[in-house]
Order: sequence, then structure tokens, then C-alpha cells
Amino acid sequence: LLNDITSGRVCFALWGPRSREILGRLTPSPLEDSAFKFMTAQEVTVADVPVRALRVTFVGERGWELYTSREYGAALGSAPGDEGPWRVRPCRSTPWNPPPAQCKFST
Repeated sequence: LLNDITSGRVCFALWGPRSREILGRLTPSPLEDSAFKFMTAQEVTVADVPVRALRVTFVGERGWELYTSREYGAALGSAPGDEGPWRVRPCRSTPWNPPPAQCKFST
């Protein structure tokens, strides 16, 4: 029996040359290449939010996709904050509504 859980999940993607540094400030889990290999998934916490993290990239840089229950979406989305030596900007897209060219995560 399959259950469609799509509407109950959210996904955040964090990619770029400083993604490990940013994510490392938000999780106690080890993120080194030897501990979290490319194209693998692990159950971790990010800013005290339970997350299934996938080490993937579609932009040619190191990155993670972070999946959690919809109830934790706001907490996970605001976790990086505006502080620190980075600037994280949110992007939203769907297959029918691609993000504009200027929408990106920048460091």
C-alpha cells in the first residue's frame, strides 16, 4: 500500500562553495566527505529540526537537499538567518513555475 505524502513534506536546497560551512553551523552531524558521501542520505537534525538530508547537487557545487515535515518548514527555512559571512536568499519553484534568473543562493 502506497501513501502519497507529498503535501505533508517540504524541501530546502543548500548549494554552493560554503554550503558545508553554513550547514555545519546548524547541525551536530559530521558533514565531511568521508562521513557524508556524495549521493547518500542521512537522518540528521538541522536547527533542532528532524531532517532527511541528501548530499546531491544539480549546480556543480557541493550541496544538500533537506526534507522535513511541513510542520517544521518555517523553522527550517529561517534557520540560516541573516547573520554570518554569508547571505542566503530563498527561492521557490515548481515544475510549472521555474525561479527567475536572479533567484539564487549566494555566499
